[in-house]
Amino acid sequence: MADQSKNTPQIFELNNGTMQVKISNYGTTITSLSVPDKNGKLADVVLGFDSVDPYVKGLAPYFGCIVGRVANRIKEGKFSLNGVNYTLPINKPPNSLHGGNKGFDKKIWEVAGHKKDGEKPFITFKYHSADGEEGYPGAVSVTATYTLTSATTMRLDMEAVPENKDTPISLAQHTYWNLAGHDSGNILDHKIQIWGSHITPVDEYTVPTGEILPVKGTPFDFTEEKRIGESIGEVGIGYDHNYVLDCPDQEKEGLKHAAKLSDGASSRVLNLWTNVPGMQFYTGNYVNGVVGKGNAVYGKHAGVCLETQGFPNAINQSNFPSVVVKAEMASLPFGVSNLCRNQEVLSAAVRIRPVGRQTTGFRAAKKVLYRFEGHGLSSSVEVREKQRMRCRVSSNSTETEDESATKTKTTPFGYTRKDVILIGVGVTALGIGLESGLEYVGVDPLQAGNAVQLILVLGLTLGWISTYIFRVGNKEMTYAQQLRDYESQVMQKRLESLSEAELEALMAQVDEEKTKVE
Repeated sequence: MADQSKNTPQIFELNNGTMQVKISNYGTTITSLSVPDKNGKLADVVLGFDSVDPYVKGLAPYFGCIVGRVANRIKEGKFSLNGVNYTLPINKPPNSLHGGNKGFDKKIWEVAGHKKDGEKPFITFKYHSADGEEGYPGAVSVTATYTLTSATTMRLDMEAVPENKDTPISLAQHTYWNLAGHDSGNILDHKIQIWGSHITPVDEYTVPTGEILPVKGTPFDFTEEKRIGESIGEVGIGYDHNYVLDCPDQEKEGLKHAAKLSDGASSRVLNLWTNVPGMQFYTGNYVNGVVGKGNAVYGKHAGVCLETQGFPNAINQSNFPSVVVKAEMASLPFGVSNLCRNQEVLSAAVRIRPVGRQTTGFRAAKKVLYRFEGHGLSSSVEVREKQRMRCRVSSNSTETEDESATKTKTTPFGYTRKDVILIGVGVTALGIGLESGLEYVGVDPLQAGNAVQLILVLGLTLGWISTYIFRVGNKEMTYAQQLRDYESQVMQKRLESLSEAELEALMAQVDEEKTKVE
């Protein structure tokens, strides 16, 4: 079957008796994924087609596939790397989208192994991307494996290794979710919460401008759970934006919570955990009258995509996390940069969760573990300390000016703005009390008033001096913050260049120093 599938698009099945998944070797596309609701009734919760023909004919707007070599948009299809200018196909004018005219989603992948059922059914796909394919530099070997690791768990492992040149790589799984069922209508009544307090705003062609802005008080604010359709009318045709994911102090198994999607009628819930910097929240704005499985007609907002990713157009934005993968280290045995975990779907007492991804270093690797919870299953932990370190470093570099301005600022002498106000209030109160005391002991009121005036003048002088010191200190702190941001960026680049052995040695040294301090 592996030989036959090299040139023939087919659909393969994985079935462990609980979860049913259908996957094509055309774009390694998930065409069907059935999970139970609160009553145990199965429903297919992804948009797609019954056969491979519509995919091959280009009727699918990236339904369920792996997109690459670089997911999302590259502005004007141009970038420069190592002093060489590259030009890509413009398949979403005026930009290049999801790898070009014939990205990884439109390739027939070789089936390197397949076990349909039994214990841990799996399927492994391989693809070789040639040097210059769709305008990208260097040859790349790509592998993707879907595995049903238990009765309620599906895992996707993806890896891309450059062979001879540095190249940008950012793979993404582009499934359209509708937790009520693929044929149930739109997802506007789904509720979502996104653990991202900033977005990368876009221009008229949906390319990030390079800014990072807070979502508070805007229609993009999903920091508290709300209906997807609640404010969608205020953002044009719908959401298609990259969220800068927060790096909270508390993480689950080393992962930050990125999003929670839920459907009230079926009680299915999809939780997404990751340690990558961004997530594209896309509400199927360009889906229009697509005839899918069982002749279901998919209209606008029929599904929602939650694509964990590097930032769009990162190759052209120096302040965004890098998606460039180095070729000179491709022979090393391990890849350890920017490991992520992404999508998690839960039905009632049932949850699917993904496991991980790499966007920089010497290879790009992504592990996605879809796990149903509620059956006493233990969690799989594959996150390394380096990724958690990078998450914290990245949080410094993505802090906005507005956010930093809300923090408590101090002067070189340790005074805060609150301190200055309290000093002024205290001096005034002291003056009033002193005047009353002088009058009480018989001092002439005029002399008492003169004394109070002197005290108030001293107080005003002190307030002016403190304000001046505060302003000077604030300027110094702004410079210091810029310096810390620069140091964080340098540290991140150094971490990305470390090998596995060097990283382990560094962490051992850190642990040793911590022990000494304690």
